[in-house]
Amino acid sequence: MSQLDRHSSQLMKVFKKKGGTAGCNLGLIMAAMDKDPTVETRWDCVLKALCVYMNESSESFIKEYLAHPLYVDRATASTSTSSSQPPLKLSQTTLVLKPPLSEKRKRDITDKIADVVALDMRPVNIVEGEGFKQMMKFIEPGYTVPKRNTVMHAIKNKYNTTKQVLLEKLKTCTAVSFTTDIWTSNQMDGYMTVTAHFISQKWQLHSFVLETKVLEVSHTAANIAERLSEVMEEFGITPEKRVAVVHDNAANMVLCAKQLSQNPCWGNVQGIRCAGHTLQLCINAAVKLDPICRVIAAARRLVGHFKKSAKATAALTLKQKQQNVAEHKLIQDVSTRWNSTYSMLERLLEQRCPVTAVLSEPGPTHQSDRDLDLTTAQWRTAEDIVSVLRPMITLTELLSQDINASLSATLPMLVNMKRRHLLSRDDDSTTVKPVKKKITEEIDKRWELTGSLEGSIYVTCSIIFSHIDPETHFEFDTLLER
Repeated sequence: MSQLDRHSSQLMKVFKKKGGTAGCNLGLIMAAMDKDPTVETRWDCVLKALCVYMNESSESFIKEYLAHPLYVDRATASTSTSSSQPPLKLSQTTLVLKPPLSEKRKRDITDKIADVVALDMRPVNIVEGEGFKQMMKFIEPGYTVPKRNTVMHAIKNKYNTTKQVLLEKLKTCTAVSFTTDIWTSNQMDGYMTVTAHFISQKWQLHSFVLETKVLEVSHTAANIAERLSEVMEEFGITPEKRVAVVHDNAANMVLCAKQLSQNPCWGNVQGIRCAGHTLQLCINAAVKLDPICRVIAAARRLVGHFKKSAKATAALTLKQKQQNVAEHKLIQDVSTRWNSTYSMLERLLEQRCPVTAVLSEPGPTHQSDRDLDLTTAQWRTAEDIVSVLRPMITLTELLSQDINASLSATLPMLVNMKRRHLLSRDDDSTTVKPVKKKITEEIDKRWELTGSLEGSIYVTCSIIFSHIDPETHFEFDTLLER
């Protein structure tokens, strides 16, 4: 307590400066020292006032500080003394007082909490959780977790600051392209996201999400175009800078891009269909062929059996361990998720032996479910499908990357895919040949590769890229002749 005596006068000066309700409470506590000027009363008043100032309960405060490593209990010194000596009975404790948090430190912590909410897309009410409060109290005992409104205010300030930085970047760039998409949340609310892409003067590719807002009106081409125009005005992107709008293959998005290209307020903007989505449509058309669609349906039922049966899933895990097979879960395909059918078949082929073993045992599998196993012909068809789709999936991922501008690479990749992988061979099975043919037909149709490519934006971008990067070579003359 000697350290407390040393700092008491300074602490009382700090207490007197405190305002509000806490200041009134501090005044009442310190008034007791006038009635009883003993040392014990001064200790008691200073400790109680310190608890009020730091917004701590007196009981938890004392327990916490006595257990803190900064507080050295002199009674522990008795453990190192000789056993023949009588134990020391010490009641005093040496305290090392920690100054209260500065306002700057409090603001910095609040800003970091706002970063957690924004960057990790967490709900703002995370700050109201008891576990979060306990964690912050452990990390920084002198910090009081703010209310959700305070965190929302910090997030809005960060948004405004970041927006100003982005506006300055957009002023210096000469051309901007956009990607836009309409999606539905779990609560069935329609949202529209607009992302801007541009190259800085230092030749660095930048991508920024400009807006994600609820689209309350009907998702018509006119309404979508109006929303895009509002975003352009808000961020000061003038018509001469608007180069392209990338969109999916939905009819309303295609019509919206067409209307924008005909609108003088949008300059010479062009609508470009998302290459990854278009390639997925080509793949989807191929897997609808018979008997491929029947094999996929059978695989979907088989995976669904394990997804719905806890007993079958537990038996599969056991068989994986016994057969030394990777302990992976089966994947259920989803119609709206790219590449999910391929992932389902690939994982099912990996787990073929343990899956077949589980279905053949009477314990985890009912008699009526044993016919869920694929036939030998169906397993072979699944292998053929995976072998054909594997390069297509890789191409989809390459064309969908955010860090690379893929428009200039689209045409070379598609043509090379047709010439090398999709070219029909004599040793192709009866399953592989129609799949290759269908995918090739869909690529030609959707990218219009069978007609004249004069003036094609894909050819133009590829030629420009080949001049920028001389190591990139592509036979454009041969392609144009075709």
